Amino acid sequence: MVDRGTAQPRLVLASSSTYRQELLASLGVEFEVVEPAIDERAADQLLATLGPAGLAVHIAMLKGRSVLEQVLATQAVDHAGVVVLAGDQLGVVETTHGPQLLHKADSLDAAVKQLMMLSGGEHLLINGLCVLDSRRDSPLSEVDVHRISMRRFSTQEARIYVERCTPLDCAGSYRIEDDCDFIQSVEGSGDSGVIGLPLALTQSLLEQSGIRVRGLR
Repeated sequence: MVDRGTAQPRLVLASSSTYRQELLASLGVEFEVVEPAIDERAADQLLATLGPAGLAVHIAMLKGRSVLEQVLATQAVDHAGVVVLAGDQLGVVETTHGPQLLHKADSLDAAVKQLMMLSGGEHLLINGLCVLDSRRDSPLSEVDVHRISMRRFSTQEARIYVERCTPLDCAGSYRIEDDCDFIQSVEGSGDSGVIGLPLALTQSLLEQSGIRVRGLR
C-alpha cells in the first residue's frame, strides 16, 4: 500500500518515442525523459531463447537500466528516489520458419514489403514494460499482448497508404491512429497498447512504485 503522505519519487520515462510520451502524459503524471543508450536490435538474436514476450521484457529492462545508470551518475537523487519506466514493443508474425520480428522500415519500399507480410493474416504486438526503482533491488515487469487481424489488401493499396502516412517509425509499418482500414479486429487491452504504452498496466506499475496517478485526462 502506497503512503500518499510521503514525497513521491521522480519519474523518468526511458524513451525517445513521442507516442509513449504523449500516452504517459495522458495519465496526469509529471515526468522527465531520458533516451536509453542501447542498441535494442542487438538483442533480436535472443528471440529463439527468450520467446517474443521474454525478449520484449528483456529489451525494456536494458532500456530501464541504461537510463537509471545515467540518472544516478549525472543527477542528485534525494531520499524519495527515482523511478524509471521503460517499455519495448515487438511486432511478431508467424511464418513457415517460425516467429519473425517486425521492425521499423528503413524505406517506403521496405514498409510496403512488411505490410504485405501482414495482408490477410494475424500478427501480435507485444509490449514489455518494466519499472526500476532506485530504492529497491527488484524491478517490476509485465507483458501486454494484442492480436491484430488484417484484411487482405493489394500491394497498390499498401503503397498508397505508406506514401500518404509514411509510417516508418512503427513496427509493422502501420499506425492505428491513421484510421488504417487494413485492420479488421484488435484483441487486447485497447488502442494505447497498440500504440506502444498500455495505460492500465502502466498505471498499475507506477502506483505500485509510489507514483501518484491522476488517471486519464
